[in-house]
Amino acid sequence: MNRKPKLTSLVRQLRTCFPSPSAKDQEEYAVKSYLDRSHMYTKGFGGLYTITYFAHILIPLLVYIIQSVVLQLPEVKEVLPFYQLEPWNWHGSWRFYLSFFHQTLAGYTATCGSIAGDLMIFAVALQVIMHYDRLSKALREFKLQVLNEPNGVNEDLRKLQSLIANHIDILRLLGENACLIHKLNYLTFRLTDVMNEVFGVPLLLNFLASSLLVCLVGFQLTIAFNPEYFCKQVLLLTSALVEIYLLCYFSQMLMDASENVGFAVYDMDWTGADNRFKKMLIYISMRAQKPVCLKATIVLDLSIATMTIFLGMSYKFFCAIRTMYQ
Repeated sequence: MNRKPKLTSLVRQLRTCFPSPSAKDQEEYAVKSYLDRSHMYTKGFGGLYTITYFAHILIPLLVYIIQSVVLQLPEVKEVLPFYQLEPWNWHGSWRFYLSFFHQTLAGYTATCGSIAGDLMIFAVALQVIMHYDRLSKALREFKLQVLNEPNGVNEDLRKLQSLIANHIDILRLLGENACLIHKLNYLTFRLTDVMNEVFGVPLLLNFLASSLLVCLVGFQLTIAFNPEYFCKQVLLLTSALVEIYLLCYFSQMLMDASENVGFAVYDMDWTGADNRFKKMLIYISMRAQKPVCLKATIVLDLSIATMTIFLGMSYKFFCAIRTMYQ
């Protein structure tokens, strides 16, 4: 909420630079392919969190019904879905239903908030990756006219400047009066800077909370086995691990896509180009050597390697808690 103005600006930029509905632009950017991938990730991740939520809600109810109605056990205890603390005495009265509804609503709100935040990060990262991939493809397929036409040098420069200008428009860089070289210094970072400014603190808190969650849930699973809690805890542990993995995976894809721009410049047929053309390519390649990624503020840059750090940190917490318990 604190970053809402920045988030609104980010979404407007993404909407502005999104390919037009024309078949040519849709095919050039491979929009359908990225949209299918987005649906796969969002539906899978959202479905996992939804299953986890309903498991916490329904398992206590099913256990209570089976024990009290089917097995007819004496003195069956009522159990709330998430935690057994409320500011009032809810045992054996109508307050139990109020407390159950209260925790159900709170769990639903927390689940939707967590899903929405992560899916927003996935969508933004995937769209930025789409633009990087399109730029790399356009650079690789660039055909020099200097070898075939007398005025080919100017034509090549015009096309390359147009390509760079389009990318600058996509990433919302400097004003149109700034020099081209100055613009290139910001070529690949502007939109991702805004993205990291919006999501940096939530990513950091997410990593810290998930690390603590993983070690605590793992600790609970090792000290005792309860079928009722085992299913819920396994789902909770899986959700936390999948969430962190997807964040690291999307950041790694973003790094690979931004680095690929430099490789695309080298793969071009640039040997016969004009010197001015080559200098422009050098600046693009230099900037591409600094890959962009999702950043948990200045503390942590996310990548697949970060997943290893996360698991190692969680295991250290787990060992410390286990040692204290013993």
